[in-house]
Amino acid sequence: MDPTFVFPNPNLRRAYIALQDWKQASVSDPSPSNLNVTVVAGIDFNHSDIAGYLPEKLSLLSDLVLFHINSNRFKTLAVFLLDLWECCSMAYR
Repeated sequence: MDPTFVFPNPNLRRAYIALQDWKQASVSDPSPSNLNVTVVAGIDFNHSDIAGYLPEKLSLLSDLVLFHINSNRFKTLAVFLLDLWECCSMAYR
């Protein structure tokens, strides 16, 4: 990660790390980044025909409310969902 990047909050920094890791794991990137984002609350790649895998660092997306990725070709979905569920469950205890 570029050390000159400044993030307005730690959750956005973790989201950036997670999404960059996912970008490396994907065969295609459907849209450019929006530098004005202050939180990543949703991901909707429905019918984007993305192939690859879901890296473990996606569990860093602690503000995620929507994760819509059906009709794609991801591997290791179950492991990612279990990690995300554990992360979210801990936040509400």
